[in-house]
Amino acid sequence: MKTIYGNTELSIRRRPGGFSLVEVVISTLIVGGLMVAAMTMLASASRSRQVRSAQRLGPALARQWMTEILQARYEELETVMEDAEVNGWRRRIKVEYVKPGDPDVVSAFDTGIKRITITATGPGGRSTSLVSLRSSISIYDRMPAAKRDYLRWVGAELQIGGNDRGRVTTGVNLLNRIPAP
Repeated sequence: MKTIYGNTELSIRRRPGGFSLVEVVISTLIVGGLMVAAMTMLASASRSRQVRSAQRLGPALARQWMTEILQARYEELETVMEDAEVNGWRRRIKVEYVKPGDPDVVSAFDTGIKRITITATGPGGRSTSLVSLRSSISIYDRMPAAKRDYLRWVGAELQIGGNDRGRVTTGVNLLNRIPAP
């Protein structure tokens, strides 16, 4: 194609359509780098979510187990204390007599106070411990005057999705003996 500007004749060559090989290689490298960065961030976010879930699950299981154990009678505490495994989490329970004036000092005989230590160990080896004291004269050891059923614990369980990772359980021991419906 020839174009004439003034007295000068210019020759314009048309470039064939498409990209050159160098342009294709450079754009492929850029897209590949962006994909690697995106996949790395996605994997990191997924791992972070799993770690946060495990950090919440350990204390939640320890609190749930402690709530169940504290409802037992003082004399029964040793009989309900078996180690167990739930969803990959190991439960270890230790019951000791302690001195009333100093609960950090273990006693060889019954002083009327027991220290209960629950340790929940996750599949990755991370542990959560919870300690509670239980007296022999607590509300759970008093027998009601009339034969009735009473509520001793109230809780709620929320599950999001179809797996156990989306489950949250919470509850409270009731000390005021509410008659069951």
